Amino acid sequence: TEVPQPPNFPPVWSSVPTANYTSVGYDAGELDVVFSSDCSAGPSQQRMKTIYPDGYTVLTLCDQGLNYIIDPGSRGGGCEIWEIDEDSDTCQF
Repeated sequence: TEVPQPPNFPPVWSSVPTANYTSVGYDAGELDVVFSSDCSAGPSQQRMKTIYPDGYTVLTLCDQGLNYIIDPGSRGGGCEIWEIDEDSDTCQF
């Protein structure tokens, strides 16, 4: 019997995954990350946003080939722009 493929993610979605980084001898606690993605215009045009608990934010804009790294005030409040390597799996150019 052939098993059907699972459904794809919808073109636009968001989630708040939680991970516990505690290990033996180190109580790191949980890390709640807010993640959203819009792939409605196709993989090469997708846009993603990740926000970490302290407000550190990463915007990935595949149509520009750039990641915008935005630091919260607690990290200095700066902004950096990183190019996305075309050989990465981040965006399907």
